[in-house]
Amino acid sequence: MKKLPYILIDLPATIVTNRQMLMGILRYAHLHGPWLTQIIGYDTHLSAKNALNSRQYDGAIIDVENSAIARQILRLDIPVVQSISDIATPPPVAAGSAIRTTVTSDNLGIGRAAADFLLSRGFQNFSALGIASAWSQNRLLSFAERLKDHGYDAQTYELPVVRRGKRELARLRKWLLALPKPTALFIVNDPLARQANNVALQAGIAMPEELSILSVDNDPVYCESTTPPASSIQMNTEECGFNAARALDRMMNGQTGGGPIVYGYAGVEERMSTNVSCYKDPLVAAAVRTLTDRIACGKQPSISAGELAQVLKTSLRILEVRFKSETGRTLHEEITRLRFEQAQNLLKRTPLSVGEIAHRCGFATASHFSVM
Repeated sequence: MKKLPYILIDLPATIVTNRQMLMGILRYAHLHGPWLTQIIGYDTHLSAKNALNSRQYDGAIIDVENSAIARQILRLDIPVVQSISDIATPPPVAAGSAIRTTVTSDNLGIGRAAADFLLSRGFQNFSALGIASAWSQNRLLSFAERLKDHGYDAQTYELPVVRRGKRELARLRKWLLALPKPTALFIVNDPLARQANNVALQAGIAMPEELSILSVDNDPVYCESTTPPASSIQMNTEECGFNAARALDRMMNGQTGGGPIVYGYAGVEERMSTNVSCYKDPLVAAAVRTLTDRIACGKQPSISAGELAQVLKTSLRILEVRFKSETGRTLHEEITRLRFEQAQNLLKRTPLSVGEIAHRCGFATASHFSVM
C-alpha cells in the first residue's frame, strides 16, 4: 500500500486570508490525495511545539511571518511552501532546509484595483490609511499612483504595526476630521478598517455620507461589525491555496515547485460603506445606482441604455449627454465595464462555466463574451 503523505500546515486562523487559503489546500488534498494533515491551531489537543515534534512530516505549508515555529519548520529537510505578506519581504533563512516555494500577495495590484473601484463610483476626494509595513506601503503607493494617473491626489496616513494606544488613535481622529468631505478612504485591511470606523463614529463623522470606506480581505466578521458595514476587496486566496498545495505535491514527488504563487484582487464585496453617490448630476447618480443594482446584483444584467432611460423616465439622448459629461464615459462603456467586472468576480470566485457566467452577466453568448 502506498504511504500517505503527512503534511504540516501552520496558517494562523485569526487571519482570514489564511483560512481561505486553507480551504483551497484541503480542496486539493480531497481531489488529489488523500493527505494526512496536522493543522496547527485547529488540532487543539496539540501545541505548535508538540505538533512539530510528534511525527515525521513529508511537507509543510506555513505562514512564516505569523507562525510561532516557522524557523524550526524551515530547518526540517522537507519541501516547504512559505507564505509571506509581500514579495519584497525576505523570508527567514534556515540552514539545511529543503526546496521552498513562496506564496505572496500582489499588493501593488490591490492598491490599483481599490483606486479604480472608488474612481468608478464618482468620488473626487481620496485618502488612504495603512500601517508601517512593506505590504501596506505598497498598497498605499500603488493606490496613490493610480489616482495620480487620473489627476487626483490622495492623503495618506500610517499607524504603527502594533501598540496603537490612545495617543495614536487621537492622532488618527485628528487626521480623519481634517480630511475634505466627502472623501473615499481606502484602508489596507479589515481589522484596521474597523478600528478607523470606530474612531470616525466617535468623532461624529457621518458615514458613508462624509466618509466612505473600502478595505481589503472581505472578512465578514470585521466587515459586518462596522457601522455601516464595510465594502471590502476579496482576494483569490482559496485558489492560491489550491495552487500552493499543488506546488507542494510536485516538490514531494521530486519536481520543482515553480516560481512565486501570487494571490490578489478578485472583486469587491460592496456593502453600505460605499453605497453613496458622489455625482453632482442627480440623473447620473440615479443611472449609476440603477446600473449597479441591475448588473452587479444580477437583477437585470442585460439592461440596455434605452431600457435604463425608460426606468429613469428620461430621453436616451439627454441621459447619454449628461452621463458622458459627468463621468467621461458613454453609457455603453459603463454597462460593458460593469458586466465585465461582474464576470471577473464570478470567474475568480465561483465554479460556474464561461457560458453560465456570460448568461448571468448579460452577454448574448459565451463566444460574444470571449470576443469582447
